[in-house]
This record gives sequence, structure tokens and C-alpha cells, in this order.
Amino acid sequence: MDTIVVDQGRSSMYGFVEPQTIQPFGNTLQNRQHYLQTWMDESKRDVYLVPYIEGSHWQLMVIIPKQCKIIWFCSLHRRMKNDLRTMLQGVIGKSRGQLVQILYPKCNQQLDSWECGFYVMCWIKTIIRAVITDD
Repeated sequence: MDTIVVDQGRSSMYGFVEPQTIQPFGNTLQNRQHYLQTWMDESKRDVYLVPYIEGSHWQLMVIIPKQCKIIWFCSLHRRMKNDLRTMLQGVIGKSRGQLVQILYPKCNQQLDSWECGFYVMCWIKTIIRAVITDD
């Protein structure tokens, strides 16, 4: 996906977060927050695409820091867990003194157990190809 963004000349618009660095397993809360805060402060992208795995289920967060918003895509239509919300509030909302708004758009619902990763990649591809930068 990064190749598509670079080929389109939009690498300064979209940032990708490494999923393994924000997972609770093996990472302290402080390390996860530090990684996100540092990456966002240094890269200054408009939109961050964040695949997130919970157990064995992939979901997608689209973080729009300037609007203090997160768009949460989940093919099982689950809501974001409070511990993740709190962590993100500490990173995104703290610097702006705002509450993070989380939006839950209608999205594909998986029928089998393996489709979640496929949907995450499709949503990312759709967002970057359509040049979507806000809600």
C-alpha cells in the first residue's frame, strides 16, 4: 500500500503505523503511546492508517489527528475497547486538549473467520485510491 501512496505522490498525506508496535501484547502502554506520539509529531501526515489486531481479528483505525477523529472499521461490527480508546486519547486528544471522536461507519460484515484481514486491506486501498482525507 505504501507503494501506491508513493506512486500517487501522496506520501506526505498518508502515514502507516506498524501494527506490532501498538499491540498491548509485548508492549507497555508507555511504549505504545510514545511510538504513536513520536511518529505523528515527526511525520505530520494528515491521515494515519492503522491495522489493529485484537486476538485474531484485524480491524482498521483511520486516525485524523488535526480533526481529533478516529474512524473505526470492524468487519464484525465491534466497538473499540475502552483501553485502546484511553490510550489514543492520551496521544491524539492530549496535544489538542480535546476529546477524541470515534466514528463507526457502516462497513462490510465478514461471513467467514478469515475475511477480516482482507477487508482491512480493501478499506486501506479504497481510502488511498479515492484520496479520502476526512470523515
